[in-house]
Amino acid sequence: MTSACLLRHPAVAYLFLVRPFPNSHMSLLLYGSTSRCHNAPSLIVWSHEGGHVTQNCMICGKPRKLPLSLVPELKCPACAAPLEIFKDERSNYSYRCLQCKNTFKLASVIPHWSDEFEYHGFRPDDQGHAERLKKLEERIRAILNQTHQA
Repeated sequence: MTSACLLRHPAVAYLFLVRPFPNSHMSLLLYGSTSRCHNAPSLIVWSHEGGHVTQNCMICGKPRKLPLSLVPELKCPACAAPLEIFKDERSNYSYRCLQCKNTFKLASVIPHWSDEFEYHGFRPDDQGHAERLKKLEERIRAILNQTHQA
């Protein structure tokens, strides 16, 4: 089951989806800024050990830095208070609830890049590229349809 929510940021509206993964954990599908390469949504994913995150183009998977200013605002899952966004001791984006002291890394609630994308080193003439591109285009259409219905 997948559900959708719309978050507001001072400059941008963020759509995020909540869905179960095969390991039964719930993950947030959070979107950053529009990609420069394809003018498409960028999915925020856990990209490296330790909690580093990137925003990856939904068409080609190209990763790029996620500035702190674009980290989506969330509410505490325990008490629904707004969460404070901060960088932890290793400069990973994290959330902290000032009410109930709940703290967690952004990377702990989003999918790993390999759950959503192939390694970015692929060439356009790689076998399966057309099929992968079609699948990503369908996902983008579904996201945009959900946005318009919200």
